[in-house]
Amino acid sequence: VVTNVYPQAFVKMTKLFFQGQNEKALAIHNTLFPLIETLFKEPNPAPIKAALHIKGYCDNYLRLPLTEVSNTTLGEIEALLKETDKRLSDLKI
Repeated sequence: VVTNVYPQAFVKMTKLFFQGQNEKALAIHNTLFPLIETLFKEPNPAPIKAALHIKGYCDNYLRLPLTEVSNTTLGEIEALLKETDKRLSDLKI
C-alpha cells in the first residue's frame, strides 16, 4: 500500500536489499513502517486514499458503503507523511 505514496523509496529499498546493502534498505523500511502501520488502522482503501489525497495525487472520494477515515487517523496520517518526507529527504531519497 505504501508503494502508492512513496514508489521511489520502495524501489530504492528493494534495490538496496538485492544489492546486499541491508542496513541502507532497513533504514528506508524503518522510515516507512510507522506509516504502513497507520495505513492499516481502518478498513482499506480509506487510509491510502486519504494519504494520496494529502499528497495531492487524488480526491478523497469513496463510494458507499465505504467511508473516509476518522479525524484521529487523518491527523496521524498527515503527521506521519510530514515525518516520512523529512526522514526520506535526510536519507537522500
